[in-house]
This record gives sequence, structure tokens and C-alpha cells, in this order.
Amino acid sequence: MGAPRGILVRDVALGGPGDLAGFRRGDLIVEFDGTAIDRFEKLINSVRALDAGAKVAVKVERADGQVSLDLNTVSRPDPWQIPKGSTVRIPNAGMTVVSLTPQVREEHGVRWGSTGVLVAAIDAKKSTAGAIAPGELLVQVNQQDVWLPEQVADALKSGTGDRLVLIEGRSGFRFVLLPASGDPARPTGGGVADLVAAGIQVETLPSAAAAALGMDGARGVLVRDVVPGSPAATAGFRRGELISDADGKAVATADAFARAIRRTAVGSPVKIAVSGPDGATTRTMTAPKTSTREAPDDAFANLPDAGITVATATPETRKTFGLRWAMEGVVVTLVEGATAREPDVRRGDMILQIGQKDVRTPDDVVAAYQRAKASGLKNVLLTVENVSGSRFSLLPIR
Repeated sequence: MGAPRGILVRDVALGGPGDLAGFRRGDLIVEFDGTAIDRFEKLINSVRALDAGAKVAVKVERADGQVSLDLNTVSRPDPWQIPKGSTVRIPNAGMTVVSLTPQVREEHGVRWGSTGVLVAAIDAKKSTAGAIAPGELLVQVNQQDVWLPEQVADALKSGTGDRLVLIEGRSGFRFVLLPASGDPARPTGGGVADLVAAGIQVETLPSAAAAALGMDGARGVLVRDVVPGSPAATAGFRRGELISDADGKAVATADAFARAIRRTAVGSPVKIAVSGPDGATTRTMTAPKTSTREAPDDAFANLPDAGITVATATPETRKTFGLRWAMEGVVVTLVEGATAREPDVRRGDMILQIGQKDVRTPDDVVAAYQRAKASGLKNVLLTVENVSGSRFSLLPIR
């Protein structure tokens, strides 16, 4: 690629302008609104100079060539406008919550792109202990986004029924039922289905969760997570939405929804009825190809020159390192030698890309490393992710 130029895209927020424009992790931004980008400050200043609603062309380089993307700017969303911190004690929930100021984000290692209210402390004598952990985020209450402690307090200040709460922990999202009365908080108990190729994770809506939403009976599945850039994200799905049917047929369980998507011909549209705080609508998703991660083999490879051992991301490996369901790549299971003394590559990292190219098997990693070595490179660029988020790392070629 010659002399370094451009700015690498480290992460993309679900539903944000970057996601809607089609940006991907690992993209190299080389031009913004007709101006060559060679410094981070130049990109930031160019973005800040734009008014909300502006449309600009952005050129990015990928492993397979250059792409032009149309970026539509918006006003900064409310969850990102936290001018000062606030702390609220919620006695009936047995916890203290704080707003996500930049300082709180840094102190607690909150992932970039995450929004919500942070659980700062939990009263051990209260029932919430064990169902919600300190350091986790309360993202939604009854499908409504929350980003201020006062919003959570208001949602729990009266009544005796359950509140359906979407939690983000270090290993992903989940729903819990949090009673306003102070009774024991508990998981919803709904079955979960991971549709990796579609980029959506869903959970069966149990009767108690349906009651929390004011429904007479349980019907449908909850959207637990959506992957930026995926078919589900492109269709407009958002966390917390309730799916009631696919192509006109009711879906009562997470597995039923997964079957409905998987039996649809690749590339065909699927009309899916959803509801949320803004009402009911229909989303159209393009049926994806089968994911390469349907049945991962327990394979590994050792790179003695690099000082690392990598393995496929089996369910057991994901559980061991707290890796999220949608992360696709190869897991670093051992770091030794000189590499162990360097902080760039760590045990538990998932390697998503090498030199902007996706890797899915240990053999992919070995082949990419050998190509870099044969080319005389001193380092190879890795896109990695772990429980703290995504980042770029340099793996020395030895």
C-alpha cells in the first residue's frame, strides 16, 4: 500500500450513520468529502464542521479494493449527550446507578458504542444481587431506551409488576425481569437462538416478560442483539423489539423464528412483523447464506515464530474467554516468548482480520502470517476483539 495514509475504522455503532452508510471494521478511510485524509485530527475536524443532515462521500480502502460510501450526518443522539454525571439510589431495586460520562466509561472499561446507565453498586441484602452485576449496563426498561439514572428510577418507582430490562454485560446482552416491588430479580428464562449469518440473536418471550410489557399472553420473540452491517441491521432491526411473525406465520419461539429464516431461499426477502415503543411495523430482511460458523471444529494451530497458539471459537472457548455470540474469528489461546512481554496480543483475544482480510480458521491465520513473512513485513496488522471491545494490534514477524 506504500506510505501510510488514511484512518482505520475500529468499530461501528448499530444503527448509527456509519452503520447505515455501510462502514465496516477494518476499513481505511482515505478521503472525506473530497479531502484526502492522512491524519486523525483532519478527519475529526471535517466531521465536526458538518451540519446535521449533511451528506458526504467517503472513500475507503478494503482488502478487495476501494469503495465509495454515502454518509448522512445526524444530530448527536441523546444517550451520547451526558454533560455531567448523576447518581441515583433506587432502594426498591437495591442498586445505585450512574450516568455514562466519559470518566465513568474510562473507569469501568465500558465498550465504545455502548449506551445506558451503569450499575455502580448492588445491596447484597436486596434481591437484585446475582441477577444484575455491578459494572453492567441497564440499556432498556420495557423496550424504552434509558441513558439517565432518573429514567430508571421513574420506571421502578411505582407498581408491583415486573419490568423487562435489557442488560449489557461484558459477554453480551440479556433480558432480566426486575420487580418494582423489590422481589427477587431473575432471568426471563426464554430460549435463545443465534442467527449468525443474519446477524441477529433472539429470545423466546415468556409469559412473565409478556405481562411486563402489558400483553395478555406470551407470543413472539425478543430481539436480544443485532450485529452492525448484518442483514438484520440493514433491515432496521433494533435490540428490544418484539417479533410476532415471519412471512405471515406466527413465531412463538426463538427456534421457530430461526427455522423460518433458514428455510427461506438465499437472497429472498422475508417480511417480519415487529413492535416496539413506537408501535408496530414490518421489516424486510434478505435471507442470508449459511454462516461458516454453524458447526466449528475444535482445531488449533501453533505459530512458534509469533509466540501464539490460535484455535477455532467453539462454544466452550467462547464461554472460557467471555466472547460474544456474534464474534467471528480465531481465538488466541496461548501467548508465550517475546510476544507475551508485549501488550498488543493477549490470551483471549479473537482475531477478526489480518491485514483487513477476514480470518475464520487457524489455517487462515498461519497462511496470512507466512505471506506477510515472505513479503518481508516487520509486523502484520490484526483487527481483534475481546470482552472490552475491538482494537487494532501489531503482531511482530519473526
